[in-house]
Amino acid sequence: MILITPENIQIAEKNMLPVLQQVFYGEQTQEALEYIAHTHQVSEFELSANVGYVLLGLLPVARLVDELQESCDVSQDHALEIVVDVRKYVLAFVAGDLASIQEIAKKNYNTYKQP
Repeated sequence: MILITPENIQIAEKNMLPVLQQVFYGEQTQEALEYIAHTHQVSEFELSANVGYVLLGLLPVARLVDELQESCDVSQDHALEIVVDVRKYVLAFVAGDLASIQEIAKKNYNTYKQP
């Protein structure tokens, strides 16, 4: 599980790309995450936190399945279905911008990943 302090989140927020900030704080994003959590019967809090970590550059998109599997206590297949919806309804709009921060996200993930 990834463990990040509030201070680290604040630092990441200050350095976010503007387009990612729009998605991070957007009402449409919140509505989409509510819908996805309800549809897949998982914790909206856990889903939102993990997607937020992706948008902040603290969690690589490639690790989202693993983190959702652990934090939402779902099977790998179920977590993959959730990620498909997250990509479709949230991340697709900023895919290029996310790609530009994935190397940073990988480094951050290795820092915050707990054994």
